[in-house]
Amino acid sequence: MSMDALRALVRRLRAKLADDIIENRIDEGYSISKLSAVQHENLQNHTEQNMEALQEENRLLRLGKEVLLKKSTTDPLTGLYNRVKMEEVFLYEQKQFFRHGDDFSMILMDLDNFKAINDNYGHNIGDNYLRELAGTLTEFFRNVDMIGRWGGEEFLILLPRTSLEEAKKMALRLSAKVSAIDCPRIGQQTASFGLATLTRGDTLSTVVGRADKGLFLAKKRGKNRVEITV
Repeated sequence: MSMDALRALVRRLRAKLADDIIENRIDEGYSISKLSAVQHENLQNHTEQNMEALQEENRLLRLGKEVLLKKSTTDPLTGLYNRVKMEEVFLYEQKQFFRHGDDFSMILMDLDNFKAINDNYGHNIGDNYLRELAGTLTEFFRNVDMIGRWGGEEFLILLPRTSLEEAKKMALRLSAKVSAIDCPRIGQQTASFGLATLTRGDTLSTVVGRADKGLFLAKKRGKNRVEITV
């Protein structure tokens, strides 16, 4: 059920509840004070049932909102954050950086030769590997770090309160973790990494641009490397 349908259902239920109460309170000119004990009890039971139904619809509405929010912020294949959510997280962390001055770095990771996997083994095998990789990334990074699928086989990791040197150490350890993944049929794979750290004059585009230059350099120098450009 869509959000609009849920909202419409709640509105109709609220309106029906109000109408039912009015109809039971005034019947052929008699006020509720003149109703019998049985009628009072029936009215109370009916009202309670409607209130329970309304509470259930509100619960479903909240659940629907949560489902839609998750769909709008996560990558359906890997379950990681999507590009839109990563841009939102970056803006928040950028404000924290301006306010507190803590280090804020990022890792841009791209799988080496991944196109050959899809070409030689099919997209289902490639998708299985990406899901396996997403699990490895989630286990590897801290709770404060944000991991997103930036596009295709490219992943962006935002590292609050992390210097460029610390980010490099993490990327080197991650490189070993990625190489250790043994996916059925395709075997072990490698990845290349570009790193950057935020400065006060940066936007998302400029800092990701520096990380992308590092990634390009890693590919140029033979892949399966970690590189930093200034």
